[in-house]
Amino acid sequence: MQMSFEHDFFERSETLPFFSRGLLIDTGPLFLFLLGKYAPNKLVDFGYTVQDFSYLIDFLSSIHSNKLVITPHVFHEFYKHTQKIFANGHSAMLKQMSSELKEIHEENIAKDDILHSAYLEMFEIGELSLYLAYHDLPTAILIDEQRGVFSGKLRDDDHRLVMNFRSDIVPFMQNLL
Repeated sequence: MQMSFEHDFFERSETLPFFSRGLLIDTGPLFLFLLGKYAPNKLVDFGYTVQDFSYLIDFLSSIHSNKLVITPHVFHEFYKHTQKIFANGHSAMLKQMSSELKEIHEENIAKDDILHSAYLEMFEIGELSLYLAYHDLPTAILIDEQRGVFSGKLRDDDHRLVMNFRSDIVPFMQNLL
């Protein structure tokens, strides 16, 4: 769904239903959330800054849900990137993050749903799993894509509020300051 991000964005009655099941987050925002807490010096390895982490935390505190949701596909992407970034220390880092990871909810998506999706060839598997979560119920999704394919295709979807961290949330948070 396309909406303008203004100071009262998260207070509007038309916005609230999208957050009723929590906030679905893609791999990039998940990395930003966890690395910002546990390894801020590694944020740059994933293209983020400490200021980005601040914006994310401020954004999360402004929405009417404290429930973050991922899919197994997003977790898998997160895990593979963690192996690359932390190399031999990745197991220790995951143990450090484990209590936070356990607090994040998970929505399972069947492989058959992915294989039969019209968007299979268009989106990455993590993005597609987020799109398929909760079927046609109002859903808020936080991604961070630079190509704009996912958010561009779904801007007019009445069931999904797709927010791109860099192009929607960062400018929104900067305007609040």
